Amino acid sequence: MAAHAEPSLAGQAGTPPRPARFGGGAMARVHRLYRVVAVLVLLLGTLGSGLYAAHWRASLQHVADQHAQRQVDDTEARLQAGFAGYGRALAAERALYAGSTGRVSYAQFRTFVAAMSLGRDYPGLGGLAFIQRVNGADLPAFVAANQADGRPGFTVEPAGPRSEYWPIRYSEPLGVPPWGHDAMTNPGVRPYMEQAGISGQLTLSGKTVLANDLALPQDERPAAFGLFEPVYQSGADTATPAGRRAGLLGWATAPFRTQDLLAGYVGNGGGLGVEVFDGSVAPDNLLAASPGRFHATGAGVRTATLQVAGRPWVMRFAPLAGAAGAAFATSWHGPAAVLAAGIALSALLAALLWLFGAKAQQRTVSEEDLRRSERDFRSAFDNSLVGMCLTSTDGRRIRVNPGFAAMLGRSVEELVGTSFQNVTHPEDLAANLDDVERTLAGEIDGFRTDKRYLRADGSIVYVELSTSLVRDSAGRALHFSTQTIDITARREAQRERDTRDTMLRSVIANSQSLVYVKDLDGRYLLANEPFQQAFGVTEAELLGKDDSYIDPELAPVWRVNDLRAQTEEYRVEEWSDGPAGRCYYESVTSR
Repeated sequence: MAAHAEPSLAGQAGTPPRPARFGGGAMARVHRLYRVVAVLVLLLGTLGSGLYAAHWRASLQHVADQHAQRQVDDTEARLQAGFAGYGRALAAERALYAGSTGRVSYAQFRTFVAAMSLGRDYPGLGGLAFIQRVNGADLPAFVAANQADGRPGFTVEPAGPRSEYWPIRYSEPLGVPPWGHDAMTNPGVRPYMEQAGISGQLTLSGKTVLANDLALPQDERPAAFGLFEPVYQSGADTATPAGRRAGLLGWATAPFRTQDLLAGYVGNGGGLGVEVFDGSVAPDNLLAASPGRFHATGAGVRTATLQVAGRPWVMRFAPLAGAAGAAFATSWHGPAAVLAAGIALSALLAALLWLFGAKAQQRTVSEEDLRRSERDFRSAFDNSLVGMCLTSTDGRRIRVNPGFAAMLGRSVEELVGTSFQNVTHPEDLAANLDDVERTLAGEIDGFRTDKRYLRADGSIVYVELSTSLVRDSAGRALHFSTQTIDITARREAQRERDTRDTMLRSVIANSQSLVYVKDLDGRYLLANEPFQQAFGVTEAELLGKDDSYIDPELAPVWRVNDLRAQTEEYRVEEWSDGPAGRCYYESVTSR
């Protein structure tokens, strides 16, 4: 409140003094008004602080909920992608047997597993195994063949006469699980093996224990499961369940300890723990928890159901005790501090109103905020690594930062007051002016574009430019604000890549050798003219298809060679029946 000057009490001679502008009653009313205003400020400030504190707490909880949901979604997506990869690994193992009509040696199996790069390309997958179906009468010959195949200690366990045996013939790496163990004697996996063999589909087992862990005390045996991909004899009738049962050769399988798998996908980060249950939430169905012995309870529990090879897994997520951000987001510690600060500020403002008046204090705070904002803007503008400038509506630069000046090889003083047109490449000027006119006309709020500037030495700099129009509160245009990034190096790198790509395609197109390119799933991406003529196909027909389009009979053999090429370069003699008859050729393959 502005101070009022009291008139002089001493008038001219003979003239009575003029009365004071404010009498005692008026001043008292002003003081009472300030007291009322101060009390109202205190009450309203307290109420506002309480509302803000409650809003802050709700906002923190909302942010924590969003973060938790992102972790849930991310974990579910990573597990889905992981199991899709495991399915592809087992399909490749099945193709190995199909391509060799079921006769695969131990050395071939080890080479195949080594080529798969399990630890790198299939995280969480500890190994691969093959379970073979053996008639009871054929067991001695089966054992002898495996002992002669580099494993003299091979035997089938548990011993005893049975009409059929289902021993683990191969497993890599060693001991996951042991050779010779009859998988059908494990009641936890037998129904799922039978289901896979009859349905012809990849099947996930229920909760079980690996054969390696049976020697442990029962309460220390980690929960496990297996994935089973059926493998059928060449020429078997797989159209009916009976045909599949009769033609079943065995299973390509992958054993997992659930706790190890979960640790690879979830770990202990992110502030959430997760439990995984087989089928439904029940203590006996618990497969794993991360971290170990974690139990999801209390508020914030989230549940997600993951379908894996036709079997549901239920995942429960909950905040970990003491997790960063969780305790703060669900407590009153932070908001209570805001409430206390709000009450204190309200009391301070009330005191200021009582003593000095709110208007003068508010003016002081506003002026200081304005000066601070000016300092912050100046510092951010001048020290930014991005080129920045302010340009008037007629194109003259009002202010330029050092980053922009260095980009153009000029000083700040040279650029201030000059038009942007002077340093714009002539071929880009018309489009630039059009964007400016559209912005000034209100058709667009601003524009983002790539353009060329001319440096002081005459060289060209390519930039990515983002411009917006600044208006006052009445909507009148004040000036343009522009941020500029130097993309010259990126443009040059792209030009070099395009040149190399054009040269490579020209070499491939003019080569007399059969040249093709496939993706990692065996689908064709490119095939030159000699390749198309040799196999009687066009590139348009072939793109996106695999080898079965050219020769369904030899496709499994070629696929095994493709998998081998993922780990090494090699030469192999191949043949195929083309339009001109059988063609023999040497295939040189590399990654």
